[in-house]
Amino acid sequence: MRDALRADLNAIDGVSVLAGDFNTSAAQADWTILIAPETEGILQTLAERVLRLGGRLLGPSPEAIRLASDKLALCERWQSASVRTPETSTANAIPKDYPILVKPRDGAGSEHMAVIHDSAGYEAILRQRPEGMIVQPFIPGTPASIAFLVGPNQILSLQPTRQILGERFHYLGGEVPLPTDLRERALRMGRAAMDSAGPGWLGYVGIDLVLGDEGDFAIEINPRLTTSFVGLRSAIRANLAEAMIRVAEGKPVSDLVWKPGKVRWNAR
Repeated sequence: MRDALRADLNAIDGVSVLAGDFNTSAAQADWTILIAPETEGILQTLAERVLRLGGRLLGPSPEAIRLASDKLALCERWQSASVRTPETSTANAIPKDYPILVKPRDGAGSEHMAVIHDSAGYEAILRQRPEGMIVQPFIPGTPASIAFLVGPNQILSLQPTRQILGERFHYLGGEVPLPTDLRERALRMGRAAMDSAGPGWLGYVGIDLVLGDEGDFAIEINPRLTTSFVGLRSAIRANLAEAMIRVAEGKPVSDLVWKPGKVRWNAR
């Protein structure tokens, strides 16, 4: 992600990427783009640090990051706005129905996520990681994501992608485009989830979805650049970083043009 972003930025006339000490660069730069996990407040802490130094974030505010980092709070926000999302609760009482999905409340990148099929498996997970876990029903369907370029005057949707997951639901990579029917469903659900996420969003924002046989669900928000950026920049007939900057600065960007054919990428 870092190398792809740097290549796009260096290809823009009049733009250069500062190198060196984080504090000095963040204070001097026109924009700072953070690539960091939400886990344990890392991304939020860095965002607060940039603002404290007098820098400008080309990314969500610390408050928006805090919401996205708390999967339980995000579920409650979406439910209050009638956005379909899995019922989410803290891991404590033994669930009545299986399979379920257990994951960290502030996790990123599918870390420590597991599908549990019975009470014995659930109790084993709690013994391993008793704190900070949440429980959701397992939603069968196509795992997908959609990214938006968000600015003060525009929210521009990018091509929805299919997520490629491993046996333990680890993210292995992605593919674009989705079939037409799934693409339209992802656009509708993703935009509803984005519009209901409250204030403070800017730059590249990703939303994970499940497009299921019994309906579509918003799963979580990634308040940062995601691995999909690497694939999307290869699939588009434009400089994706330049489009992100223009949208963030409030300049109009028309619908982006995508290349024909499929693009597939790996997580590493």
